[in-house]
Amino acid sequence: MSSDVNRNRSFNVNIRFSYSMRCIGKGQRSGQVFCAMLNLPPPSSKFVKSNSAILDSLKIVSLGSLLNAVREAKLLNNNNSTDIIVACDGSWQKRGHTSLNGMISVTSIESGKVLDIKCLTKYYHSCAVIQDDHECVKNFVGASGNMEAAGAVAMFKRSWSDQGLRYVKYLGDGDSKGFIKVSECKSYGGNVKIENGIYCSWSWVSTCSVLKDYVAVRI
Repeated sequence: MSSDVNRNRSFNVNIRFSYSMRCIGKGQRSGQVFCAMLNLPPPSSKFVKSNSAILDSLKIVSLGSLLNAVREAKLLNNNNSTDIIVACDGSWQKRGHTSLNGMISVTSIESGKVLDIKCLTKYYHSCAVIQDDHECVKNFVGASGNMEAAGAVAMFKRSWSDQGLRYVKYLGDGDSKGFIKVSECKSYGGNVKIENGIYCSWSWVSTCSVLKDYVAVRI
């Protein structure tokens, strides 16, 4: 990632410091405290400006990783078929379905790797502080609990055009309306029916256990 980020001729140590603080959910102020406790110089004044460069590089890396996962899923699937089984699950920044931000992922049952992700947000800070025209990233309106279903529908709709895959069997944890919404949208036309797979327990540990048993039975 460093080669892409350093196109702005920033010092590698400054880029890595900004990236490491973001990885643990902290920003410039926390970085200043961290450096002070270690008796180090304060972070670079370009700390915030480096965020956009880091984001662009992360997008390139993540896209490559997803494309590799798609190719692997096709190879592992029976007869290299484009119809595969996937598990869908959502995650939120805060518990209790009150979060302003959520993320939904689609994972291949064959490889156990993530094939696609969808990030949804109900709030964008710049909308409140910038009065001029700007690019707003807010892309969801409604209850936070409905983000999982909305994200699943969006990924099912683009799976064939973007990946050449059809998610024909949906495995969920049973605590959302994801399967219902995916079935209603008929992403692959009326002739392709999406099957409802086994429901997994709400806890992640139970989910992993059920998926392992399911794969073992198929093998």
